[in-house]
Amino acid sequence: MPERRLLYARPGRLSAYGWRASTLTEEACFAATDAGIAEFSAYLLRHASTPLSLLVNVAEESYIADTIPRLGRADRAKLIQRRLAQRFATPAFATAAADPTSFRAASMRSPATATFATAPAASAAPLTAALSLGKNTAAPREEKLLLCALTPTPSLAAWLTALQESGSLLRSIHAEAQLGGALLRRLRIIDEHCLLLTTHGNYVRQSYCVRGQLSFSRLSPLAVEASLTAGEQDAARAADTPGATLADALINHATTLLQYLRSQRMLPREAPIRVCVLVDSQEREAVSARCVDGDALHFSIFANDDVAERCGLQCRGTEVTASEIALHLLATSPPPTQFADASRRRTYQHHRANTALRRIAIACLAAGSLATASNLVLREQNLQDAAAIRAEIRAEPQAEIGAEARSDSPAAPLADAPSASPTEAATAARPRQPFPIDHATLRRIAEVQSVIDAPDNSPRALLRPISAALDSAPLIELRALDWHAADTPAILQSAAAGAPGPARVSVRGVVDAAATLAPRTALARFDEFIAALRREPDLDVAIRQSPFSGERTGGSYEREASRHFVIDLTLRQKT
Repeated sequence: MPERRLLYARPGRLSAYGWRASTLTEEACFAATDAGIAEFSAYLLRHASTPLSLLVNVAEESYIADTIPRLGRADRAKLIQRRLAQRFATPAFATAAADPTSFRAASMRSPATATFATAPAASAAPLTAALSLGKNTAAPREEKLLLCALTPTPSLAAWLTALQESGSLLRSIHAEAQLGGALLRRLRIIDEHCLLLTTHGNYVRQSYCVRGQLSFSRLSPLAVEASLTAGEQDAARAADTPGATLADALINHATTLLQYLRSQRMLPREAPIRVCVLVDSQEREAVSARCVDGDALHFSIFANDDVAERCGLQCRGTEVTASEIALHLLATSPPPTQFADASRRRTYQHHRANTALRRIAIACLAAGSLATASNLVLREQNLQDAAAIRAEIRAEPQAEIGAEARSDSPAAPLADAPSASPTEAATAARPRQPFPIDHATLRRIAEVQSVIDAPDNSPRALLRPISAALDSAPLIELRALDWHAADTPAILQSAAAGAPGPARVSVRGVVDAAATLAPRTALARFDEFIAALRREPDLDVAIRQSPFSGERTGGSYEREASRHFVIDLTLRQKT
């Protein structure tokens, strides 16, 4: 499996990881300073030919639920782009994002539309995406969408600028909240409504999923100490149980989310909700003891190491974090929706096209090489077969000569027997024929074939005068040329006399096939054709069938059948 490189951007830092065969290795970590950005640019130049995927885990994000009518692919894409521009490129978005600790409902037409923003808007354009949540059960002709936006902070904008200026192969940009549904599927959580809490240092990510699909998410400061009273803090420090303080903070965050969901009517008031919490292994027992199930919250506590094993992430002996689990899910099950637009992915798309063309060229070269090798093998086999055939042909006359020498030898059993002819010797030397044939018949066949193969019997000498006569008679159309070397008796007589027999060509044609001329005029053109042929001194012309020689039908000559003719042309024997 080829190695992939993943980038993980969090508040103030960016880490580069290498992922291969389910093993994640941290290669570098860069601070959000000028020196860190310079080191990051140098890292990108070293890995300019490797596709990169960026996973963002920042608080500057927004999720808005919306609905659109069901449309075609092109119209749907245009409408989604217009909705994204309306929701995240207006002053209302900046105002809604001013309070980092509260949820706000957006004033939209759809009652199911709600928004959550957690940070002030920055001057940079937000990275937007739209996630389909399926068909709206209340209105079957509508589709539910979750409009997502990441507002680039100065540090995130610096990372994106470095990626664009270095010409890196940016495959995609994802938010960590998008991987919540994949994580719940790996944990086999089948509850309809579920809260997912993951700790990241001093931050906790809270994601709300419905049927395994993200509805909203936020990254908040953990504020462990602030969630406890002074007595509880002293008791936790004295007992040396940091998991207890973490558990109280997680309970506080889960309770706040539950109140919001019920206030927005996203969850029935009396319905409990499943809360899945991912913590470090050493804190699991303390958190499990503190987070007990109640009427509203049902907790499921997971250790990061156990979750990594379920997801297939190979542990390297160190403590696995929730961020590394998210990176592994990004490498194995990337979400279909991502935030990088076409301009940021142009270099990667060119790289994909070039890679595809190279693979096609390699495949064509391999196919051509195989075809060439196959043709060479076939050619060698054909050469061997041809050599064997030539050797067999050369061996046949030797066998005939040997048979003739044995028949003429004085050591023959019958000394007074007449010597065999070459034909009989050849017959004796050949294998037995599948049908009975005597020597006389075989001799006659060989003589007839020799007469037919004679150069003087070729029809070439007859074709030249026919072509000249056709040039002078354009209304004559040929339909067939039948070549006869000679009749069988003539061939045998010529073979016995040692001279080739007369060659004959039967010419079949039609005069004025379109019937544009009167019969008398057509006959005149036929006579001119015959006269042109008879001007050849070595040519005998015999008319076997002339045009208009049949009876008239219905008071008129048939248009084409009555205009046919047949003539025989024979070369005169040279004396």
